[in-house]
Amino acid sequence: MRGLQFYLKVRGRISRKAFWLAFVIPYAALTWFAIYLDGVLALDKPALSFGATQYGYVSLVVMLLLVWPWLATSIRRFHDMNMTGWWNVFFVPGYFWFPEITKLDAYPTIFLVGWGTSFVVAVILGLMQLFKSGTLGENKFGRDPLDRSPVDAHTHPVAGRPPWAK
Repeated sequence: MRGLQFYLKVRGRISRKAFWLAFVIPYAALTWFAIYLDGVLALDKPALSFGATQYGYVSLVVMLLLVWPWLATSIRRFHDMNMTGWWNVFFVPGYFWFPEITKLDAYPTIFLVGWGTSFVVAVILGLMQLFKSGTLGENKFGRDPLDRSPVDAHTHPVAGRPPWAK
């Protein structure tokens, strides 16, 4: 998968390594650079604000440009773990809005409970995307990006044995 297709395609799977090297690291670098530019150019006054989340003009443009690449690569990372891309729904509240801690009493309790639950699930799912290995071999979303195949315990002579019993 080459060029822009990597960031725009939602079908198929991507490995952890591809997710880290082609998306997580560049995404973090672009985000930090945008925040830096907002400060240097004195554009850090919020262009848009959701609760405690405030976006300067440069960060807002970068965030909006990166929504689709984030979604597409995240969907394919879930596919690698044999999960549907709809799990991304849990990331949306935290991506766009974070409650102001000093004004929690201004929000309805049920709203905060829902947001908090979504946040906890999103953290768990995010850690899974970053660190959990993908499904061995082909799954319902496509072939393994690393071309690994599951070992069959009945045909492989050492499968299921401890390392010292080889």
